[in-house]
Amino acid sequence: MAVDLLVELGGGTADPDATDVDRTSPPQPISFDTRDPWRLVEPGEDGFVPTGLDHDSVIGHLRSIGCEVEAAGDPSDALGFSRVQVTPPTWRPDLADGPDLIEEVARLRGYERIPSILPTAPGGRGLTRGQRAHRLIGSVLAGLGLTEVWSYPFVSGAVFDALGHEADDERRRALRIANPLSDEAPLMRTSVLDSLLATLRLNLGRGAGDVALYEVGLVFLPGADPVAAPVPAVGERPEDSVLEAIQGAVPPQPRHVAWVMTGQASPAGPWGPARPVDAAEAIGVAVELGRVLGVVLRPEAAVRTPWHPGRCAALRVVGGPCDGQIIGYAGELHPKVCGAVEVPERTCAAELDLDALVLAAGESVTAAPLSTYPVARTDVALVVDEHVPAGDVEAALRSGAGESLESLVLFDVYTGDQLEHGTKSLAFRLGFRAADRTLKTGQVTALRDDAISAARKATGAELRGA
Repeated sequence: MAVDLLVELGGGTADPDATDVDRTSPPQPISFDTRDPWRLVEPGEDGFVPTGLDHDSVIGHLRSIGCEVEAAGDPSDALGFSRVQVTPPTWRPDLADGPDLIEEVARLRGYERIPSILPTAPGGRGLTRGQRAHRLIGSVLAGLGLTEVWSYPFVSGAVFDALGHEADDERRRALRIANPLSDEAPLMRTSVLDSLLATLRLNLGRGAGDVALYEVGLVFLPGADPVAAPVPAVGERPEDSVLEAIQGAVPPQPRHVAWVMTGQASPAGPWGPARPVDAAEAIGVAVELGRVLGVVLRPEAAVRTPWHPGRCAALRVVGGPCDGQIIGYAGELHPKVCGAVEVPERTCAAELDLDALVLAAGESVTAAPLSTYPVARTDVALVVDEHVPAGDVEAALRSGAGESLESLVLFDVYTGDQLEHGTKSLAFRLGFRAADRTLKTGQVTALRDDAISAARKATGAELRGA
């Protein structure tokens, strides 16, 4: 027809000769077991379950797409399955092996007829210890009334000025993105608070009053001398040395957890007036996170932007593999910072290095047997210089009290005309309990005196009224 149209309409002349070029290669036969589609398409608990996909139906599906099927052996079982030789048609070069034939059988039979079977998880698998800790942290924060948010890790350089960082602060050393989504945010955050405070401002701008948000995310710390990663050629696998250089150029990306709180911690009602959020609220959340992971975090007075210098606490690890390490800060934001980021005054915030917190937890905690003997409690009031942190006094008392110390709580801080100028009184309640006996009064007194002696030696504390 094409030649006739060219002659009639195009003025052409038909040549009597014809050329027929056939480049088709003969297909190779495939050895195929008709049992295989049954095993893979509709498997059951015992490998396969008869549901109508028998030998004849498999052969019928293969022949319907142009395959030639020849028997290659006797039936292998009572259901009539056997091995056959399947020769695909020349127009189906995609059929090259047994799995290709199984896919065709499944397609013709209907993918919707393939059952969904969940695989059985082998023993010893599941979440890693770090993943379990991250989920536990999220559950605890949500249980304390905080709401999880996710913010973009891209920030502007102006955020460092708003947070009051000094010119030489290492947190100003941020990675610049070569092709940022927005020219207004070309840097990768070095603190979760860099972006979380903007999320707080957004919620306040939409009418929220009492807000408590938290976020778990990565921060990007390039270091003082960042190294540029090599760019390998495409089309071939880079050498191991190049891959190591690329990996070495990736900056540390620790996972942090941060939270911000503003407004009322508890509303007003018949039970009493409203209680506003304060620095102790944010610090208490940090201490609770440490407690659920089995880590003792001791708050210490600290000065660090963007927090108020008189209402900021550093969280120091007590005991374990990371003893003495500061893993975060919590407290009330500086008033100038609140104004710069447009959030209410007295807003509180905290940020912890979550990876370091999980590392500080060490291995799984082994439960100790509970003592059935009564606890003996005694109170002690110590006078120290007003600049001595209560945490230092508490640590000294713990070190001197011995293994029988079960609890130690600071329940009162007093400054007034009954003390010398420049001093303060710290009242602690100590609880002692032995595992194998009831402690007598003289034994408890001796343990208390040992604790006071250790506090006197470490901090200069003196027993009040002595």
